Amino acid sequence: YSSYTYTPSPTAYSSYTYTPSPTAYRYTPSPTPSPYSSYTLTPSPSAYDDTPSPAPYDTYTYPPVPSPVVEPTTYPTPAPTPSSYCPPVFNCKDAFAKCKFTFDGYSRSAPTFWVDKIIDRSLTSRIVSKDQYGQLVGHVDSTGQACVVDKYSQKQAVPISLFHPSGLSQSFSPSFFKSFEYPYYHQASGIGRETAQGNQADFLNDLCVIVPLTSYQVLSPADYRVVDNIHPPSFGSDCVAFIAKTSS
Repeated sequence: YSSYTYTPSPTAYSSYTYTPSPTAYRYTPSPTPSPYSSYTLTPSPSAYDDTPSPAPYDTYTYPPVPSPVVEPTTYPTPAPTPSSYCPPVFNCKDAFAKCKFTFDGYSRSAPTFWVDKIIDRSLTSRIVSKDQYGQLVGHVDSTGQACVVDKYSQKQAVPISLFHPSGLSQSFSPSFFKSFEYPYYHQASGIGRETAQGNQADFLNDLCVIVPLTSYQVLSPADYRVVDNIHPPSFGSDCVAFIAKTSS
């Protein structure tokens, strides 16, 4: 193995400079734009546009309609009438039968009292129960408006303030007939009248007068002390009836 110097010879594998040649695979950009090249999108109107359009269900403001003004219904207050206040009687016999109280000494029929001479005090005897074993009536604290039956009219009893016979110059007051203290050995009351106004006294004769007791005492028969105070709620049987008489 002696020394040897290697000198390469030109071969097919020697150094070679590559110069590319055009081929079918060489990419040269075409001057014609591709359908896929970038472009700016200009939207066209469509059903999916973001621009709001009027719709049939859009909000609509209607002009205000004023509410109708409903006036409250008012009814007139009825005046007292025979059917709403006075007992349904047409004569003094029926009026006396209606009441559970009478006057001392008169237990069978309506008594007659002279009414033209006595004013502002009791003109009757004391008020008692028709039943001798009934309540012992003491002081009558108050009475309601009297009802009257005109003997000649044959009409139902009416409140005395609504009694308007032909020729009467002034109406009777509701308190024309009322209770007054009656002098007795225990507390007691009778019925009297106020002073007549105008020609009222001319129309008292033969009137049947029915007076409701609206507040009265009940006494003990043993010692005459007050055992109860009665306040009837309406014009019922707590009343007295009599016939008024005048000398003229």
